[in-house]
Amino acid sequence: MATSFLPRNILFPTDFSKSSEAIIGHVVGLASAFHAKVWLLSVVPSLAEFHGVSENYFGQLRDAALANLDRNRKLLETDCLRKLACLQKHYFESVESEICIRSEGVAESIVDYSVEKKADLVMMPTHGLGRMRRFLIGSVTAKVLHDAVCSVWTSPHPRELEPFHPYRHILLAIDNRELPVELLTRASELAEFFHGQLSVIRALPAHGTPGDETVLKRTREMADTQRESRRLGNSGTSGVPTRRAAASGIS
Repeated sequence: MATSFLPRNILFPTDFSKSSEAIIGHVVGLASAFHAKVWLLSVVPSLAEFHGVSENYFGQLRDAALANLDRNRKLLETDCLRKLACLQKHYFESVESEICIRSEGVAESIVDYSVEKKADLVMMPTHGLGRMRRFLIGSVTAKVLHDAVCSVWTSPHPRELEPFHPYRHILLAIDNRELPVELLTRASELAEFFHGQLSVIRALPAHGTPGDETVLKRTREMADTQRESRRLGNSGTSGVPTRRAAASGIS
């Protein structure tokens, strides 16, 4: 049986960038809605994290660079702690929160801390740059998405986000693999919490078989399974409005 998605512990890793600041309203908004605690985390990167390569890359300069970083690490940690405290006081007084500083690998620290604090949700922006879509998600966010054992909320355009408001329409996009019943149940639970609508879309590759009756049948089964799951799990409730669709020609 799927466990409840509704989070009670939200991890908000921040590097104090504009993108990170832009999603604070959504972090606080969700924390308030779910009565969740927010853990604010800042990670002082290792030398390799600054450059995105192995520390061995620096050759003869490696020892000097590492020694210099060690001398300044405490200063960096103190500065980050001060910034976190200011951030907490300015934005998070309306919700329960704690702050923490970690060192070493950024993505690894975020994932490890999420496990340590039993986070139900990690909320962080992306930092991918460049015109190509493969760079839309930064390397840190990509690692967290891959390695985190909990759900991850992210946005590639954080500065364009509207102010937080209850989610009225949730779109669940899936591919042509086996029906993700647990994911459907959690999406439905979230939509029901906000009294919103849930739409499900199945996207097929351009080289697939668009219009194939088997695909359409599985799409219908998916929506039926979701409705039945919600009916059995929440007897006496009105359920969530659900739409289903199958799209083809996705590259």
